[in-house]
Amino acid sequence: MRYRRSYVVLVVAFLGACGKHETPTAVSSPSPAPVVTATPTPAPTPSFPGASSCSRLPIQTKDIGNCPVEGANFQKQVDAAVAQVRAQQPEIFADAGPNTLVLSSGRLLVGVIENLDKMGLCAGFDSEEIQVTNDPSFNDQYHLITSRGYLRTGESTYRATCHPAAFPTPRPPSNPTSAGCKLPSSLDITCGAMP
Repeated sequence: MRYRRSYVVLVVAFLGACGKHETPTAVSSPSPAPVVTATPTPAPTPSFPGASSCSRLPIQTKDIGNCPVEGANFQKQVDAAVAQVRAQQPEIFADAGPNTLVLSSGRLLVGVIENLDKMGLCAGFDSEEIQVTNDPSFNDQYHLITSRGYLRTGESTYRATCHPAAFPTPRPPSNPTSAGCKLPSSLDITCGAMP
């Protein structure tokens, strides 16, 4: 019986305590902000200078037979394309006495290729000379910049005519970009980890 009495006292004490305490007010904690994950923007397909006119020519898979000096087929167009770049981007040229110094060979070459493309001619750069054609059976080679960085003009720019055309050829696969690189893949590595 003593055990029962203790039990009753305990239950009464517990029930008495239940109604006497105050419910604590809820402390509001700020909800965590939703994490916004940026949707990666698909890399645009690169548009290469001269791509419009060159896309009309078949891919060249034959080896270049020979490149004799036969006479320029596109001299007037090349001269006009160079003159257009000089008018469009005068800041990339500097007068150096009787010569014109090219301050940005890349901008000159890309500008010439783009201007030739607008004329309907396929043009490219082989790391030394501009290649120009409108027919897969041949192309002309033009050397526009001297080894000292001066602009070469007129008939002295023509170097040779290649048979069949030295381009367009299948492009090598592009290097994939590294994680976090916002640039599209390219033939050269454009983003890399710092050592």
